[in-house]
Amino acid sequence: MSTSNYDIKNYSFVFPNFSEDDWIERINETDGFNKSLLITQIRLLNLIKSINDKQVTPARLAWVNLWTKCMSLLDATSAALSGNSTFILDVLGRISTETLLHTLTIADPFFKSYDKKNKLITDNSMKIVDKIVDRLCAYTAWALSADVNFIKWEFMKKANLDMIWDPEPARSIKYNSREYNKYKSIFGEITIDIDPVTLRIGRKKQEEELMFARKRIETWLNHPDLFEWQKTIREYNEQIKPNTVSFFALFNETEKTIRRKMQNIDLGIGYLNYKKASLLIHGSTIEQMNLINNNMIYQITPSSREDIETSAELVRSECNNIALCLEIFKRQNII
Repeated sequence: MSTSNYDIKNYSFVFPNFSEDDWIERINETDGFNKSLLITQIRLLNLIKSINDKQVTPARLAWVNLWTKCMSLLDATSAALSGNSTFILDVLGRISTETLLHTLTIADPFFKSYDKKNKLITDNSMKIVDKIVDRLCAYTAWALSADVNFIKWEFMKKANLDMIWDPEPARSIKYNSREYNKYKSIFGEITIDIDPVTLRIGRKKQEEELMFARKRIETWLNHPDLFEWQKTIREYNEQIKPNTVSFFALFNETEKTIRRKMQNIDLGIGYLNYKKASLLIHGSTIEQMNLINNNMIYQITPSSREDIETSAELVRSECNNIALCLEIFKRQNII
């Protein structure tokens, strides 16, 4: 792999193609909540339609990452609606809440430039744009720092690679007819390769790919727009390890947690739903997976259409607000 591929300026964005006419036709043929969902999706898609300069920069990388996450949330919400799954929607709600909080943190200089009557209180628009660009770069540095740490301390950790490429579990299945038939009954025909040469080549290839990714990310973090932020993040993490700094705390040291951030921007009402989803993700709950009433335990799924759409609306509305912020950034010629 060429070392020139480490340089961020050699990368370009590839955006999905879409037909606006097809989307409008789908919207016109739909009603109810599904119509609102489609409208939010086309709003988000339209944000990438007129982006001509596709060269990657640190600020654009943050914007596109938030766009991708938002679009993925809306696609997943559509799938969860089809499957009548409040479980999936609760988990998606946790992700959409975090993404919205990150986006609002980036947009904060813009919103603070207006008073409660929506009157502009500063005429220094360039200063606001510079602050937003700097926060987008901070988000990129924060996310890439997490990526490179994950590669270094999880993916490339020798003990983890030894465990992944250990042939013994596969060998115990291949040469034990009882175990083999058990796995075959679950997964169908399975191919088990325990050839030491093949495994060695496979591990070497994985290690080379991880090393390249690590080097690329470390090179990106040394970009002039990211270097000071990655230093700040590293210093914060040293102070609070084994924890890592929240994105919000980079701009307000009192906002070290999701709870405090939600409280500070008057979104505290949604905190318990956020924590409920955390229990669902980690599997540490019985109460949230079942309806317990009158000495009876009922499985929560399937839910009523009203409950499904209520959960889906939370994700859609948060994605709509994210799209609004991304549109504001784009109108400021940041993207």
